[in-house]
Amino acid sequence: MTLPAEPLALALGFIITFVAALLQSTVGFGFGIVCVPLLSLIDPGVVPVPQIMLGIPLTFSTAWRERHAIEKKPVAWLLLGRVPGAITALWI
Repeated sequence: MTLPAEPLALALGFIITFVAALLQSTVGFGFGIVCVPLLSLIDPGVVPVPQIMLGIPLTFSTAWRERHAIEKKPVAWLLLGRVPGAITALWI
């Protein structure tokens, strides 16, 4: 069995992803800002799909943890524009 990348690249990718997830869960943003540029320097073939797949559950788990502090009215307005925008982007 062969690895999809060299072991050093996999280890660096794991460390970068871990640090980016730690930043995201602590500050509330930064996963994509840290992870994608650094991983694209190591191997451009590993971005952006894995970061999106990891970012979605990370965002939901942070939102669940901080659900008591979420202001529902502003979030509703944000989702009102975001959902149709995402559907349009998928269509294009």
